[in-house]
Amino acid sequence: MSETGPSMAMLTAMTDLWRLRPPGPDNILAHPAFVRLRETCRDGYPNAGKKGPAFALSTALRALGFPCHLRKDTAHLALPVEEAAKGLDAALRATRTRHIHLAPLAFGPARVCRLTATKGCALHK
Repeated sequence: MSETGPSMAMLTAMTDLWRLRPPGPDNILAHPAFVRLRETCRDGYPNAGKKGPAFALSTALRALGFPCHLRKDTAHLALPVEEAAKGLDAALRATRTRHIHLAPLAFGPARVCRLTATKGCALHK
């Protein structure tokens, strides 16, 4: 992990992953480039766990526009590998997260609110 963004090891592993063509391998978690990326995350980021992220990493790659998991009509949504690597690096460095929920999670009227531990759903103003 460098102080200015993703390491060269991260960028190299992600570049190899970004070269995969749709639909990609049957088991992305076992692909050598994915294993290298997971190990890079494990070694470079203290919060990545003893083995490095696996399922969470595959989910993050999808959110970052992993090209081989996009359909032909959505291929334009893929991020350039450099931008995706910066996003992954930022996520792995993050010390806080923000969760947004739609409440209620059912059919019928919905409202925007802030969930609190003491009041439940307080209307957003």
